[in-house]
Formats: sequence, structure tokens, C-alpha cells
Amino acid sequence: METLRNYCQEVWGLSDSSHIRWAHAANNRVEYDVARNDPNVHIIEVDVIVDGAGTAVLGHPPAKTGDPVQGFLEEMLESEQGVKVDFKSWQAVSQVLEMLNRLQLSQLVILNADILQGNAANAPAVPAERFIDVCQQQFPAGLLSLGWTTRRRKPYTARNVDEMLSVVADLEEVLFPIRTSLARRSWQQLERLIPDDKPGWGLSLWNTVSEVPRRRNIDWIVQRTDGRAVYDFMDKAKTPIVVKR
Repeated sequence: METLRNYCQEVWGLSDSSHIRWAHAANNRVEYDVARNDPNVHIIEVDVIVDGAGTAVLGHPPAKTGDPVQGFLEEMLESEQGVKVDFKSWQAVSQVLEMLNRLQLSQLVILNADILQGNAANAPAVPAERFIDVCQQQFPAGLLSLGWTTRRRKPYTARNVDEMLSVVADLEEVLFPIRTSLARRSWQQLERLIPDDKPGWGLSLWNTVSEVPRRRNIDWIVQRTDGRAVYDFMDKAKTPIVVKR
């Protein structure tokens, strides 16, 4: 979280991370080129899978093919925009980390994966400890973003949070992606992820287009997470929802 806060202020000139604007699922050249040329976009998010040959490509399941990941990363070399890589396949992880290490991107790079099974949700595609280990070994400059698989109307549980705390206990810095529609009902558990003695830990609030948060819910969340979270709220058209403070 401190890496993100510093980048916001020193590179983007933002007073805090609540002003970050995202480009979601820019999973082909047309979409990521649009995002790269948008001065209002601070972080470009791409999903990564493997194709039939086992090669890492841009795409979101159930897609089986996509544009090369390396092409996107090479395009980002001269940019100050951040990159968020959302791994949807364990087989893609080492390939992409090797590319990142070889290209030595200088901007903020967020390495995201659902590593734990959430409440009544699907099993994760990426193993928790192995993901953390390989990211730290192959691209230690990356900011880890570690979450759960989720299911609509199924709040995060004490067990979910206990499992995550066990996995991340030795990390100084990490983001926890949180499904906004579940946050309020889960808050007694989720607030344990941002203890005072772990200033490098933070939340990353997100929503689906079918679960657009109401303004009062956004305000409730911001009041409780101000300074310890980034907000990736969007409406049904995937237009960012501005956080009012």
C-alpha cells in the first residue's frame, strides 16, 4: 500500500489513492491502446490465461486464445501508467514474471490472483503459497494483490480472513481485493486485514457491472477505509464512479 501511495503522489501527482482511475480488462490491443492514450487512466488492468499451446495470452475465462502478453508489456515500457496483471491461470504466472523481470518495467506493477476459496465459491486456479513465493523470487518489485474467489450474496467469513492472515503473515506490503457488495456485511472480519501495525496492508474495493454500489454504500466504505484502500468502483457502462470525500 505504501508503494501505491508513494507512486500516486510522486508520479501521478495525486493527493491520495482514492483518485486512481482504472481501465478494466484491457485484454486486446485495441482496448489497451485506448487506455494507454487516455490521460485520465492511471492503471491498466489485463487478465492473463494460457492458450492451447500453454502460452500466456491476454484473456478472461472461458477464452482460449488472445493477444500476446509480451506485446502489451512492451507497449507499456515508456509509460508512467501502472499495470495490474490478473492471473486467471497458474500456468501463466512464471511466464509473465519472466517477461516482467526481463523487460524491467519501471512503473507500478500489481500482481493479482485469487489464491483462496471464498464462502461457497469455486476453488482458486492459483495456489496461495506457491504464487507468493514465485512472485517474490522472480519479480520482487511487484505489489502483491491477494484475494478469494467469491460468490454473490455470500459474505467473507472469519475462516476466510483467518486463512488469509496465515498466508500473508510475513508480508510487509499487500493489497486485498474485496467485492464491494459483500464488504458491509463482512466488515467485522475484513477490518482485521488493515491493522494499525501493518501500514503496508490495504484493501482494493471492486464491483461487477451487475452489482453497482449505491452512493451511501460507497460513503460507508470510504469512511472506514480512508487511507487504507483503493477504490475501483464502476457503473454499468464500466465508467468509473468518483469517490467523494
